[in-house]
Amino acid sequence: MNCLSCSHALPILSPPPLMCPHCGTPLPSLFSRRQFLRRARAVSLSSLGLAAFLDVSSGFSLPTSLLKGLDRPATDADNFNTPWELVNNFGIRAGGQNPVWIAGHVTDVLELSATGILVATQTGGVWFLTPDFGFSLSRDWDMPNIYCLAKGPDGVHHFYAGGVSSTDGGPGATGRGPTTNGGYLYVTDPSLSVPLLSPWHPIPLPAIGQVWQMVVDAGSRRIILATDNGVYWSSIPMNPASDGYFWNLAIGLPKPTGRFSGLITATMADNQFTVIAAAWPWGADVASGHYGLFSGHWQGSDLVMQRANVSGTDQTRMTFTRLAGCENHPEVLYALSSDGDGHLFTLLQSSDGGLNWSTRPAYLAGSSDLDALRKLADGKGDGQGNGWNLAIGVSVTDPNTLAFGWQHGPFLSTDGGNSFVHTPGIHDDHHVIRFTNTDGTMRLYDGSDGGIFVSQGLFSPFESTYNRHR
Repeated sequence: MNCLSCSHALPILSPPPLMCPHCGTPLPSLFSRRQFLRRARAVSLSSLGLAAFLDVSSGFSLPTSLLKGLDRPATDADNFNTPWELVNNFGIRAGGQNPVWIAGHVTDVLELSATGILVATQTGGVWFLTPDFGFSLSRDWDMPNIYCLAKGPDGVHHFYAGGVSSTDGGPGATGRGPTTNGGYLYVTDPSLSVPLLSPWHPIPLPAIGQVWQMVVDAGSRRIILATDNGVYWSSIPMNPASDGYFWNLAIGLPKPTGRFSGLITATMADNQFTVIAAAWPWGADVASGHYGLFSGHWQGSDLVMQRANVSGTDQTRMTFTRLAGCENHPEVLYALSSDGDGHLFTLLQSSDGGLNWSTRPAYLAGSSDLDALRKLADGKGDGQGNGWNLAIGVSVTDPNTLAFGWQHGPFLSTDGGNSFVHTPGIHDDHHVIRFTNTDGTMRLYDGSDGGIFVSQGLFSPFESTYNRHR
């Protein structure tokens, strides 16, 4: 694409240029910045092997140099003693013999292959990343604040992304009541030749506030959302990228409905499909019944929920809760919960698909201080687990192997949550922990304020290569 005033070839940069670098004509008068980004399809920055997508036939010129020179001392919060430099328009790097790449706040991750991942970010939308290149899939979205991802039932290119229309009301807005901003839900169109790169379809939602978590029941073609105003579900239309979604509120939850932070599907001992939801109360309101865990199943065309049984923990003190399960043993689930001040409160385990839960010891291996794990996880001691730093994941194959992150972490257990060891990540503030086994090799992903990091096996060091192209 060339400048309409002087015909100079316009370079592809991220963010896009504000004006023509040759004659200074403002970009908005040439064409919209969104149109500029939509026409970006494949660019190669050979010095890093970085490829974003750009329609080469449109006449764009390819840049041959990278931006460098931003050199500042790292702060204590950076956890690095080496200076930073901006090596491209996507990520920053801490120098030294073993450079570490740092990007932005990651909220969810799905592994598509041994080297390809789908990443959700706060304010940055959805990205496809490999160790060699990466590109944004949401450049033309109005509000790219995405907090959860899910695979759809219609093949390997069917995905959902959910979030909120503004950073106001996001995870940091704890204790302020329901967000006034609307929730957002996007879906790929699996009928297209390149669904991920084609425009994602926005799905209309009722006044449910933020979409915090979502799961898909592929067998019954239903999608379920944990939101600011309850648990909602809809059948998935045969054309998933259409407006044929009709949202229903789950039955049996406390009235009025409130915020839910955790959601997962499981299988009970009799192979009955279940849905587990974790309430996220705004404050201590035991009378409302909006606290703790709920177990549900399909009764005809309704999702019917009831309170789950919990032993060894006072459910009324559970605040922000995340849920995780073992894919190969779907009856085994874990729940990690904060108290109202954002400190680590309890770890629960269920072996019957979420109907009954028991409290796990969760102590720090090698320490005689029973409170050592909570203290170490809290980091600075200011909690931050009530809607910000709290993530948990379970091995795909071994139900006794799990990991969690708080302000510090990750912490790894191989004995079903009885004890944990600290396996330090690269950056603090952990938002998603995900075990994968796509190609038969176990990997552990850690999404934090510093981007997405991966460990190639238990107790292996974390790598940051995915961050250099985001």
